[in-house]
Amino acid sequence: MEKDTAKKVAPPKGGKVVEIVQSCQAESCKKKVEKIGFCNEHFLWFKAGLIKKDGTYPKDFDKKYIQYMRKAA
Repeated sequence: MEKDTAKKVAPPKGGKVVEIVQSCQAESCKKKVEKIGFCNEHFLWFKAGLIKKDGTYPKDFDKKYIQYMRKAA
């Protein structure tokens, strides 16, 4: 018996196209994407917890931003 997995895999149907994000996901930012959907500045904010993965700010943004600025200084 010969098993050929290439024949079992069907080609994708429907021609679904995924749109690549061209601008930063952060609110009101139009800079070019550098890393995982954010510009360089907002990527650092994402790593520090100032921005959620979808680009919105958390509820305690002000508190986190003050701590971030103290750490950066």
